[in-house]
Amino acid sequence: MMDDQLDHITEAFGPGRWPGTVATPPPGVYRHIPAEAYHKWDAMSNSRLKVLAQQSPKHFKWEMEHPRPQTKAMRQGTILHKLCLERFAFAKDFAIAPDGLNRTARKGWAAFEEANAPKECLTLAEFNKAVATADALMVHTRARTLLTDGEPEVSVVWQDDETGVVCKARLDYLLPPAVGDVKTTADGDEWAFAKATASYGYYRQAAFYLDGATACGLPVHMFALAVVESEPPHDVYVCTLGARTLLAGRHGYRKALHEYKACLETNDWPGRHENDVFELDIPKYALEDEGILIGAEI
Repeated sequence: MMDDQLDHITEAFGPGRWPGTVATPPPGVYRHIPAEAYHKWDAMSNSRLKVLAQQSPKHFKWEMEHPRPQTKAMRQGTILHKLCLERFAFAKDFAIAPDGLNRTARKGWAAFEEANAPKECLTLAEFNKAVATADALMVHTRARTLLTDGEPEVSVVWQDDETGVVCKARLDYLLPPAVGDVKTTADGDEWAFAKATASYGYYRQAAFYLDGATACGLPVHMFALAVVESEPPHDVYVCTLGARTLLAGRHGYRKALHEYKACLETNDWPGRHENDVFELDIPKYALEDEGILIGAEI
């Protein structure tokens, strides 16, 4: 899709509901959409569902009305994705500082940023670390197979049948019958990553992306993760999510979608325990530190 076509999409459907957003284009598959344009589309995404599922509608509304700047982790993820999935476009978006120049040299760094605007500027150390991580992925046979001969960064838009909520997803890599997704982890142990999959909601993301891609007519039924350790030696493996885990993800994201629909209809955005009064105990270890044994008569 050319830039003038993109302009037509973002202008034709008017402003979005939340600050800084525009209304989403019609359901379908969108290729070659810049990430900045995609993120402005006012539709339910995995990251927004995560706030609803793991925090509350109150937190969701606050974050939508007060967009947060990109975190360091998000920035590192963007760099890695560009190097792995859109390497030939990397030079268009990033400038690498010469050896010895970093952000502590404020005047020198400011001059470097000004000279290379609008590119994002990286220190040589940041670039080298990202390259080492990306290279580890691409020399791994199975990861390279998952991330080759397909399409990177494919955006999909669909309307959920049950709730009518318009949704969007940006697939890291489309290689039917799989949707490939790149994840970094501090610990490459499979059980540690299983815990991370639960903690960060990757299982909800998997079900959400597969259902969205299927709704748009894409022939996919597998969510495959290329996992790489963020620190040397950058161990790599590829895994898929089991049927029970995908079922749990589908249950989780659908529950959040229904909650979102109810909030839109009532314009009520409650916190975690808006109408609750509950009894709270301190953790077991703290009770035992005070000599209170679990199960003992009080």
